[in-house]
Amino acid sequence: MTQVIVCFSYNASLISSRVVQIREYAAFLLAQNCFAVFVQELTLKLRNSNVRRKNVLRVFVIAISFLIVSPGFAEDATKPTQTEAAKNLDPGRPKTRLFVRTEFKESESGDKTTVIDPLYDFPIGQRFSVRLQTPFVNKDFVEGGSEGGNGDITARFSYKATTTDAGNSLFLSLETKWDTASDAELGGGKNLVAPTVFGFVKIPSLGLFSFPLFQTFFTVGGDDSRDDVSFSALKLPAMKKLSHGYYLFFEPVVLWDHERGEQSTGNFELEFGRFVKPSMMLYARPGTTLWGDNTSFSFKYNFEVGFRLFM
Repeated sequence: MTQVIVCFSYNASLISSRVVQIREYAAFLLAQNCFAVFVQELTLKLRNSNVRRKNVLRVFVIAISFLIVSPGFAEDATKPTQTEAAKNLDPGRPKTRLFVRTEFKESESGDKTTVIDPLYDFPIGQRFSVRLQTPFVNKDFVEGGSEGGNGDITARFSYKATTTDAGNSLFLSLETKWDTASDAELGGGKNLVAPTVFGFVKIPSLGLFSFPLFQTFFTVGGDDSRDDVSFSALKLPAMKKLSHGYYLFFEPVVLWDHERGEQSTGNFELEFGRFVKPSMMLYARPGTTLWGDNTSFSFKYNFEVGFRLFM
């Protein structure tokens, strides 16, 4: 009789545990599906050429509200720890990464662009990695009409040159961008090569991670009817950890156009997001040009939503 009671108690406990796991996993799937529906609806709204900045501000408020509410669906299932999340962010750790972002941008001339950009990054051994980006681009032109299709493919090959005892890393890379757009309006029209140096720096006293990057692009062929491209970019992004898995990500960028007398442009993007799991981030990111209006790299505004998976 005692054995029967013990067996029944064990089975009841096991069933209860399985029910909890299924419920939590269903909650996490619900959060992911809600986010996917949100992005889909947002894309339909912002592709309307009549949308103005006030509507983008409204969308930003909705996105922030979503980030605050939706992770609660999965919070009980997977409580992210800062240590696990930090390990996933470290590019020096061999790990497969899948990022998908949807960006909405208005140019200085008034053209509106929607980009759905999946990024796949995978390691080769302990020191090498390859990153691929295959964007889909849709443009609504201010004079009327639109164009959609594949954009220019980007590939980056990286080598981890050194790592310090504190966990800071330095990488040497070669980034390439290829004239693969399905229409001339959807790409740059040139093949580009960019020697790149980037790093990963931890600043524990401030709760910051920094990802500094410097690269210079050169033209190596492409459409002869398009102007050659040559520019340098300095990015000084940093992430500030907040409580309950939230974070802020700042990305100031300065670009120098070597084809136009070293004309400089300054852009800034601010990202607010949350680790809904140590291996998954959801975020919203607005941005604008700070100086250098009407240059090759300036724009009125952009707004981006997306997720990052670490596998």
